[in-house]
Amino acid sequence: MFRKITTVCLLATVCVVSWTTPSEAHLRDYLFSQSYYTAKRGEIEVETYNDVTMHEVDNSDKYSTKHQLELEYGVTDHLQAALYTVWKWNKGQEYVYDQWKAEVKYRFFDAGTLPVDLALYTEYINQNGSGPDDSDKMEWKAIASKNWGRWNVTANWIMEKTIQNANKTEFSWTAGVNYAWTPRWKAGLEWKETLGTADGFGFHHRNYKVQLMPTIGWSPTPKSKILIGPAFGLSSAAPELEFRSLIAVEF
Repeated sequence: MFRKITTVCLLATVCVVSWTTPSEAHLRDYLFSQSYYTAKRGEIEVETYNDVTMHEVDNSDKYSTKHQLELEYGVTDHLQAALYTVWKWNKGQEYVYDQWKAEVKYRFFDAGTLPVDLALYTEYINQNGSGPDDSDKMEWKAIASKNWGRWNVTANWIMEKTIQNANKTEFSWTAGVNYAWTPRWKAGLEWKETLGTADGFGFHHRNYKVQLMPTIGWSPTPKSKILIGPAFGLSSAAPELEFRSLIAVEF
């Protein structure tokens, strides 16, 4: 089942890439952070994420995979809407549908108008499962980005609220730096820190997670991007190793 789904996704992506024509595009450069850019008015972007998580590298019983398919649409040049579907697989379990998500992202002004480019992101998460895992969530992100020639720095401040539990609100943040050494090749470094809830915030929280991820991105065409990176866990609650990949196509 998993092989069939993966094959279909890859074939569909190759077909779409082959039909695209060169034009300016702002495809994703980060795997943890949401970027400042949005799809242009009427533009559609398809993205597939694939995560392989190894909670303990030397224990093959503790790894899982997650696969996300996303469809983004440019409502205006500054407003983007998106839908996601997510599937997951844990060692010893079946490959199952996990959740669907709906996103709205709005960026203020055009890039370079302000000293720092700003955007806001809102996401609704509808989880499939038994309690407490089936609780719906809302996520908000404040996005800040700055370009210096071939360099870009982007940061997100993230707040996630569990709707069925009024007291559970989790905080995290991400930051990344990216360098374009050619028009088609980029390299970056990302940081993700999960800080916990308002009641248990900071370094000593049991869910305190820190991950560091080097990334490399390649654009086979001006409207497509392949982005990969290994995330290394730097705290006890974080997975020891997480490998993430992304294929994105605009049309």
